[in-house]
Amino acid sequence: MAIRLVVDLEGATRFRRRIDQLIREAGPGAGRLQLMTRLGLTVLRWVDQNFASGGGKVGGWRPLRPLTIFGRRKGSAVPLSNTGLLKGSFTYAATEDDVAVGTANRVAAWHQFGTAPYIIRPRVKKALAFPAPPGFGGGGLFVRRRPAGTPVVGIASLKSLLATGAKRSSLPKGKGQFQSFAVVREVHHPGLPARPMLPRNSADIATEVTTTLQDWVDEAVRRAMEST
Repeated sequence: MAIRLVVDLEGATRFRRRIDQLIREAGPGAGRLQLMTRLGLTVLRWVDQNFASGGGKVGGWRPLRPLTIFGRRKGSAVPLSNTGLLKGSFTYAATEDDVAVGTANRVAAWHQFGTAPYIIRPRVKKALAFPAPPGFGGGGLFVRRRPAGTPVVGIASLKSLLATGAKRSSLPKGKGQFQSFAVVREVHHPGLPARPMLPRNSADIATEVTTTLQDWVDEAVRRAMEST
C-alpha cells in the first residue's frame, strides 16, 4: 500500500497569484515541471530529516519496547531504522501540475497511522520463536550459539542466562555469543503506535514548502529582469 502526500499549487496560498502569473508566462513545460520537482525533493529531504531525528519533525516517535530492541540486528533503539530499507523506499513523481511523495512499501501505512492490537500465530509450525531476553514471560526459553554469518540479534550474557536458572551443562558448547529466544504458541501484540514518516498536515512542512516556493519565484523574477 502506498502512502502519498500530494503537494500542489492549491497549498501555496501566499504565492498563488504570483506563481499563477509566472506559470502563465512560462507556459507548459520545463518551468512548471521544475517547480514540482523541487517540491518533491523538498519533501524527500524532510522525510530524511524526520527519520534521522527519530520523528523529530512530528514531535518525536514513541520509543521502541525493550523486547523489540533486543531482537534488532544492531540493537539500535531508534524506531524504523533497523535496515534502512523503509527510509530508502520513499520517492516522488512529478508532473507539470502536481507532485506525489510516498512509498509502495506496504508496511509504511502500519507505521504511519498505527494499528489496533493483533494476534500473531504460526502459519506452519506449532509454535513461534523470536529473540527474547532471558526471563521473558509467557513462553519457553531456547538458547543457541550464534552461527557464523547470521545477524547479531538476541544476544544474551552468560550471567543473565544463569540468573534464569539455566545450568552451565545445559548451555550450548562452542564459541561465539549466546542467542536467547522465546518459544510461544501465539503472541498478543499491543499494536503498532503511529510513527508518522510523512507530514501529517500542511503545517508540518509549511516552512520548507514556503522557502522552496519563494526561491522559485525569486529565480523566475530574476530571469525575467535579465531577459529585458
